[in-house]
Amino acid sequence: MMLSRIVTEQPVPDLEVAGIKDDSRYVTSGDLFLALKGETVDGRDYLHDAIRQGAVAAVCEAPAPVLTDIPVVPIEQLSARAGVFASRFYGEPSAQMKIVAVTGTNGKTSFTHLLADALSAREVKCGIIGTMGHGRPGSLKQPGLTTPPAVDLQRRLRDLANRGCEFTVLEASSHGIVQHRLAGCHINIAVLTNITHDHLDYHRTMDAYRAAKGQLFQVSGLQTAVINRDDEYAAELISKLADSVECVDFSMHNDSNAKVFLQSVSMHAHGMALTLSCHGNAVQTEVALFGSFNVQNILAVTATLVSLGWATSDIEQALALLQPVAGRMEVITRPGKPTIIVDYAHTPDALEKTLKAAREHFPEGRLTCVFGCGGDRDNTKRAVMGEIASALADQVLVTSDNPRSEDPEKIIADITAGISGECATEVDRETAVRSAIAEATEHDVVLVAGKGHERYQELSSGRIHYSDFEVIAAALAGNEPAAIVGLGETGLSYARYLASLNKTFVAYDDDPADRAISQLAKIVGENVPVKPLEELVADEVSSVYLSPGVPLAHQSITRVREAGIAVHGDVAMFGEMAQAPVIAITGTNGKTTVAHLVHAILSDQKDHVVLAGNVGVPVLDVLDARASYYVLEISSYQLELAAALSSEVAVVLNLSPDHLDRYPDVDAYYQTKLALYENAQTSVLNRQLIHRTSNNVGRVATFGLDSKKEAGHFGLLERQGERFLVNGDEVLLSSSELQLAGAHNIENILASLAVGWLLGLNMKKMLATVRSFPGLAHRGELVATVNGVSYINDSKATNPGAMTSAVLSREGAVHLIAGGDAKGLDFVGAVREISGYLGSLALIGEERARISEQLSFLQPEVSETMQAAVEFAAAQAKEGDVVLLSPGCASFDQYDNYAARGEAFREAVGRLWS
Repeated sequence: MMLSRIVTEQPVPDLEVAGIKDDSRYVTSGDLFLALKGETVDGRDYLHDAIRQGAVAAVCEAPAPVLTDIPVVPIEQLSARAGVFASRFYGEPSAQMKIVAVTGTNGKTSFTHLLADALSAREVKCGIIGTMGHGRPGSLKQPGLTTPPAVDLQRRLRDLANRGCEFTVLEASSHGIVQHRLAGCHINIAVLTNITHDHLDYHRTMDAYRAAKGQLFQVSGLQTAVINRDDEYAAELISKLADSVECVDFSMHNDSNAKVFLQSVSMHAHGMALTLSCHGNAVQTEVALFGSFNVQNILAVTATLVSLGWATSDIEQALALLQPVAGRMEVITRPGKPTIIVDYAHTPDALEKTLKAAREHFPEGRLTCVFGCGGDRDNTKRAVMGEIASALADQVLVTSDNPRSEDPEKIIADITAGISGECATEVDRETAVRSAIAEATEHDVVLVAGKGHERYQELSSGRIHYSDFEVIAAALAGNEPAAIVGLGETGLSYARYLASLNKTFVAYDDDPADRAISQLAKIVGENVPVKPLEELVADEVSSVYLSPGVPLAHQSITRVREAGIAVHGDVAMFGEMAQAPVIAITGTNGKTTVAHLVHAILSDQKDHVVLAGNVGVPVLDVLDARASYYVLEISSYQLELAAALSSEVAVVLNLSPDHLDRYPDVDAYYQTKLALYENAQTSVLNRQLIHRTSNNVGRVATFGLDSKKEAGHFGLLERQGERFLVNGDEVLLSSSELQLAGAHNIENILASLAVGWLLGLNMKKMLATVRSFPGLAHRGELVATVNGVSYINDSKATNPGAMTSAVLSREGAVHLIAGGDAKGLDFVGAVREISGYLGSLALIGEERARISEQLSFLQPEVSETMQAAVEFAAAQAKEGDVVLLSPGCASFDQYDNYAARGEAFREAVGRLWS
């Protein structure tokens, strides 16, 4: 986009802008840098950093420094205009849908999700932006600030618009409002839930806090205000509304002056029965929600639907379908066990309402409250929350929340200062929750407050994996140790991670390697018994950490899952804790090569780029606060437990039948791979797979061996007998400049370039990296050339598709060495297709005899050993031919892994002349 279309307030140079960023660390080639002035940081101090990163222009707070490198545009009060500039760059996404913005101290997240669910009940496509992330209901990604920064917010709105959303419901925090994060948003409906004590560390006074909330209702173009009539600030807020703004108010009281009000409500152990009045019409419904504050949320949703013109009958049907929002007054019951309530309550008002709700719905038994307060946040509310807890609960257990950089014992002391009477304290949150549940009877209620949906805990050392729900499930199961299933590299990484947190665990593996048992003992400091997987039972473990080599469908895993035991995957855990953008790469073939090439491309332009995953380095071993990017190779096995992984870029390179010994059919395997796109910010698509992808892929680049004219479509163009890699109609480089051979490797390179293009990397530098990239061991690796015969190690080809690509990439007759564990795939059919390219065929592995019978027309050699297969192929080959190890099968029938098989080939080739 031209800079003049982004900044229209004054004359600017006529130049093209590829992206827009407000953080110099993430500026890439062609970006416009918005040098914002914050409370502690001035973006003008980072202009030279942005220039080094490739910024072509900058906009900064006036007065602007004079630079000769790039044009710098001065703007008064830039922070108030940044969202406008970003909105223009992204094509005014909020104007392409209706925007409902909700503010208030409590209830924003619940309202957002409940309204989105109600709209979805009528098949209205609705997006969400808020505390729990952004996206469609049930598929949120990248949780962060309640209201994202202005540039990021517009990017997310663009993503939702691209996904076809007709509505977006977004949470507007007081911080977000006064920091102008909503600038550039075309807000149609503004909603107020309530205003109570919070964030006085930032706003200083309640008057300033109320005024911040009130700004939302003064935005230009607002059509409707939905306001809680019961709030003490409501009358003043309503009086200040513009004449053009319709006001739809609601009340918890039987107040006929409100357009929507509560007539009656009855609380019970399964939710509530209530009757509302909407413009004089009664709405009667049963709702599976808990607490008077959820009555308020239901009223706010109803008032919003009334403002949209919904009929009473439609509102009634939608309300009946509502379910609790994750971590918001979520009730957990088990026969013979105490009732557990999980809630995100982290303000005095929210804690008070949650405790009262617990009494309303469960009046019998003792009520225990387990809670803490966040570090580096408003400390004035800590003693107040302690006072509330001690007044409303029978027993209080004060623990840690997210202490961040503060001393957790100091936070606990601040809380207990407000508690009258006795209370218990425990710094470790997991221990506190387990203790409270252990001491409760089946008639008691335990409220675990503060973290709700969060799946991490923020300590001074960084983020760790933590979930109240998982701890509760473990406690209800009997406080048993965790189980690590499978003792390969991933299993050992689980052991290292759990040991670092002082967690106890047991191990299960049907055939553990001696090395794994030794490593496990070193990690723990003592010998750890390893049991057969069939002995895994739900009564003896609190949770399961599953290695990817063990199928989810394994009967022992199925058994514990059905019993309610949480089963974790390492990639999903990593995604919850990683603080840097993730590049996620999968596909049937080529993913290791592409992961390494993308890592090389990024490393040549960024610091601290981390490579991990199925490449051999477990993801839990590489969490690093310094990381700028993570590049992950992810297998379908890992994706089974990581469908919700959020990534900056997702890549599915290709799909061909594989692992049919694990999946019921090829479509199940394909869908497991394609799920990687569901929570991606941007996506790289193989043009041959576009028909298989949904619309939920964000911003897109594509690749293929054809060509398209538009930028972002990477392909291959032939001119006068020479093939060129292109981006749209821009020629990038000749295929003759590449060190990697074969059409499949050209596709790998195109996909890697597409990743870099989406990240805004410098193309000239990317091409230099591509030209120098030599490829990887065991993937089309030239082992030797003797008497004009090339010996190629392609042991990583573990499925027929990879084998086919390897054969077709070679010139001259191919003397193929293949076989192993066929994994239920059509290996024979693949060989038939390439038989015309073969000079000879030697079969190895456990299925060699069966395969030989089916391929008798080729007269294959059946070889007992790799050495025999290599000697046979070498005897058949003549100058210009290729001896190719490309097994098309798994290696585990004869070798520890594909690398060991490749080394056996290398050694066998070496012995030919020794």
